[in-house]
Amino acid sequence: MIQSLATVDDARLGDSEDMFRPIEELSPDIITLGFNQHFSEDSLRMALRSRGIDAEVVRIGAYEGPGYAGSRLIIQRILENRCPREGKDTNTTD
Repeated sequence: MIQSLATVDDARLGDSEDMFRPIEELSPDIITLGFNQHFSEDSLRMALRSRGIDAEVVRIGAYEGPGYAGSRLIIQRILENRCPREGKDTNTTD
């Protein structure tokens, strides 16, 4: 579903054994960390460098605008529109 979004160039599942494997395959120039991802940017940079990955690591802030910024809210909206009974019972707390 993520891959089908117009703004997404590539989407991959993580690797359960090695979180750096998909990053090595993609070889990105920039890696963004969300405001709620609990990685130290410096530690991540050092781990990437030790694997030969020369990507810039950037922390982004929380989205403050209107709309659906979280996957739970997006799923809730889909359920409300497509499956009205299920949508009412879904917890949307973030």
